[in-house]
Amino acid sequence: MAKSRKRRPTQPKPGPWDMGPSAPAARRDTVIEDRGEADPVTGKTVNPNGVKGVRRQPVLETYRGQGRITAAQCEAGLRLYALWSGDVDRDPTAPKTDRMGSGSDPLAGAVDARAEYRKAWAAVPRPAQSAVEWVALNDERLGLQADDAGIHWRETRARMVALRMGLDALSAHFRTEG
Repeated sequence: MAKSRKRRPTQPKPGPWDMGPSAPAARRDTVIEDRGEADPVTGKTVNPNGVKGVRRQPVLETYRGQGRITAAQCEAGLRLYALWSGDVDRDPTAPKTDRMGSGSDPLAGAVDARAEYRKAWAAVPRPAQSAVEWVALNDERLGLQADDAGIHWRETRARMVALRMGLDALSAHFRTEG
């Protein structure tokens, strides 16, 4: 009878780097994309090593990709989020100019952003405010919102219509503000 060999414990394969955890909960609302650099001559993205990475996608971008909202509505919601969070640098549509003229006081810029947020929020119609707050500011899907009694309701056409109405009002506000 042949002597059996002792097996070595197998090492798990390492996951691809820059991808984060692979659990289903960690993969929700994420997008795998190329991590390349822009070629200064051609302007195209160059990724010679095929490096990929994971980016969290906001719910507004998910809805835009599904065709539920327009690109202008998505940009308005993302801009409202940037004003609400106080980080105007996150807003790709914001002008890259100095807010105060001197550029020496970052707190003054945050106060200005908060004032701009209040003006934009006032432009959202009252019936649409809960839907816009839930999706644009809390970054949650409409179907997960709970009503006042704490009972979860399913996503309905009426809520999506309210979200579109609020984002349209925001888009119009940002167009007039410049």
